[in-house]
Amino acid sequence: VDFFREEGKKEFFRVNSREQGAMLLDRNQGMVDRIFLMEGYTPLGLSRFIPPMSTWERTCDLMNAKYRIVVDRGKGTMTMAGASGYAPRAFVVHASYVAASPDEAKARISDPSFDPMTEAVFEAAPPVVYDDSSRHRSGVTIDSYRLNQIRMTAVTEADGYLVLSEVWYPGWKAYVDGVETPVLRADWCLRALPITAGRHAVTMEFSPSGFRTGAWVSSLTLVLSIAGAYYRRKKENA
Repeated sequence: VDFFREEGKKEFFRVNSREQGAMLLDRNQGMVDRIFLMEGYTPLGLSRFIPPMSTWERTCDLMNAKYRIVVDRGKGTMTMAGASGYAPRAFVVHASYVAASPDEAKARISDPSFDPMTEAVFEAAPPVVYDDSSRHRSGVTIDSYRLNQIRMTAVTEADGYLVLSEVWYPGWKAYVDGVETPVLRADWCLRALPITAGRHAVTMEFSPSGFRTGAWVSSLTLVLSIAGAYYRRKKENA
């Protein structure tokens, strides 16, 4: 745990700590010790949270897993090993593929020839279509990472899609240079947004409408309750 926390000061990465019942870290320990685990928070059982790549190693690569559990069932041992081919937490691709159905999207992603570093797979046509499968110089720096907000600086020499190995979920909003941009679901369960060539300040915020509505209703109820109690007391003392 100390090692992962120290490494986490240098870069953003995930840890794959489980394999078919074998487990090196406690359940939900990532949330307690601020370690990014691929398993996430167990009570939140999403139907999509792991991209169905052709192999588990490729899935770990796409999910930014720098360290992975290694189980030797013959010897009954577990160790942790580093990986070199893992994708960064955020990156830019310049081509898209629009699948006609979830099954087609899953088949495309699980094909061994699929390269998530050059193409993003969508299940609905993105508002802007880019179709350039070549690699261009680009980079994304995460300036700050909080539970409900991620701030990034993206630099790319060609138009494309900024992809984050963060699970897509309703309520996330994105802003590019202060202008709201749709958050798309790409590669089965990840977040993506269109981005033009150049240098951009990108912010993602979790701001679900249901939460705002609930907060407004709760505040109004509290005000009415206080007003009602005040009116009743005043009437009793009259």
